[in-house]
Amino acid sequence: MVHSFPNLYLSQFHLPPPSHKRILRAMETAPLILSFLLGTFGLGYFVYGKKQANWIAMVAGAGLMAFPYFVSNIWIMVATGVVLMALPFVFKDYA
Repeated sequence: MVHSFPNLYLSQFHLPPPSHKRILRAMETAPLILSFLLGTFGLGYFVYGKKQANWIAMVAGAGLMAFPYFVSNIWIMVATGVVLMALPFVFKDYA
């Protein structure tokens, strides 16, 4: 009896079929694009802060680059990004 390679390999594992909600959730592009944009702004803030010796801009830039890894909700991501982008302007006299 000859088995084809894929059927023999896949028959060893009894995995449930993936749910459609999980597949659709993984394919959402809004968090990916928003994370990319916030990371780009964060890199700009960080480089600017390093050149100007402005530690508030550096911290805001590092935060903008790091926090999208931990937040999956779009609205929380937008709100946190707006707050972090406003920090250097609000505290510009303290740097």
